[in-house]
Amino acid sequence: MDGTGEIRHDTLLRSFMSNPELADRPVTFSRGYAAMRFIVACFDALQVVIVGLVTGSMLLPNVMETAGIAVVGSGLALLIRRGARPTTSFQRVTVNIVARRAAMAILAAGVMVLVTTALVGGVAKTGEFLPWIALWIGLSASISFVARALPIPALRRITLRAIQPTVAVVGGASSAHMMSEMLTGQGTHLVVARLDPTDALEMRRLELMATCGMIDKVVIVGCNETTVESVCFALSDTPTMVCIGFATSTASSLMSGGVHATQHPPFLPLLPSPISDWRCILKRFLDVLVVVGITPVIAPVLICAAVAIRLESPGPILFRQWRFGLASKPTRILKFRTMYHERGDLTGEARTLMRDPRVTRVGRVLRRTSIDELPQLLNVLRGEMSLVGPRPHATHMKVDGNYYFEAVQGYRIRHRVKPGITGWAQITGSRGEVATMEKALERVDKDLWYVRNWSLTLDLRILIMTALGRFASPDAD
Repeated sequence: MDGTGEIRHDTLLRSFMSNPELADRPVTFSRGYAAMRFIVACFDALQVVIVGLVTGSMLLPNVMETAGIAVVGSGLALLIRRGARPTTSFQRVTVNIVARRAAMAILAAGVMVLVTTALVGGVAKTGEFLPWIALWIGLSASISFVARALPIPALRRITLRAIQPTVAVVGGASSAHMMSEMLTGQGTHLVVARLDPTDALEMRRLELMATCGMIDKVVIVGCNETTVESVCFALSDTPTMVCIGFATSTASSLMSGGVHATQHPPFLPLLPSPISDWRCILKRFLDVLVVVGITPVIAPVLICAAVAIRLESPGPILFRQWRFGLASKPTRILKFRTMYHERGDLTGEARTLMRDPRVTRVGRVLRRTSIDELPQLLNVLRGEMSLVGPRPHATHMKVDGNYYFEAVQGYRIRHRVKPGITGWAQITGSRGEVATMEKALERVDKDLWYVRNWSLTLDLRILIMTALGRFASPDAD
């Protein structure tokens, strides 16, 4: 539904809905400049360890002690390098600046290792380790600096890619050119495309670049409200940041008003940032760790539920249904079957009602305790879902006679993250039948709040509240 209250048909999601198995949409959420920067920093830390082990084996007899200090030093260098990364875009970032920062991070780590050695081991231990630490840190810092500063095109491209987000500028010829020149001149972004918003083919190209992870940011400049809304609508479920860029002539007034004064030119973000780069890896690690840990514990519950379903009514134990997943791409979600097999609805168009006669007696218990959702742990292991995220909706799900994804404005934004078994909406009371538009809006609003405010701490909080029973629903049928 658009701002005027009229239903806006979503042709892309309708095509996914009609042929979910053919909805081959390439989506890359873990690629980006931050991930590349993190990988480069990890290689930097690795060479610190290697240099430490090689030099330590020549100067010190205790290999294990040397290895431990080398690992600690590399970890410190990595953390310092991450903390020293530029947080503003006022300064032009060049390869030489990055090389100096990397070397300084290693030198700072060496000083911290030396101070720690003095505090723990005393003067004697410091005197024993001082030649090694000096050689180790000096050599590591030199290697890090030279590896970035050498005039080798391939290395310089990797370094620049690690510090510069790729950008597509959308706007008229003159305004897009001005913004591109500004970004390129600042050295803060790598402009890979200038696109005309009035050209349908170029807008299709923009969407493909976004879904394939080829661009980190889209900057809209000099466009009217309709164009801005169209770009946001098309990219709302992609892993790309979308913002409005302002020319230098308006920058000072906006910055004095507090609109992203940390960036020059200033940007006004229009969509929440997706969970990407190293945060995506961290969230995935938590998912796998928890699933592997709890599976042996809940195995008896899964077995009992499967036996009860099989004994009560004929049909498969598991129910498979197409639902919208990450980037709106349909995913086949698993659940324990809670309805009579011949009455089940694979499309999800027929809403489950209170005291629904299609639900079996065992099914009612499973639904009220949310045990029917546990097979989705397999979806989590396969990478199709996360433990925490917006609940995946059936492709044909409706509210007030309209498809859910068209009835609620901004619906696609919830697909910027993986769907979850549990979520913020579920533990705060928005669970069960979505009978009215008010309930639909409330649930999506809570999902969008989660997308905008995601953190690992929030995920842990939701998991703990779910384990304490906040996900269960005595009224569910």
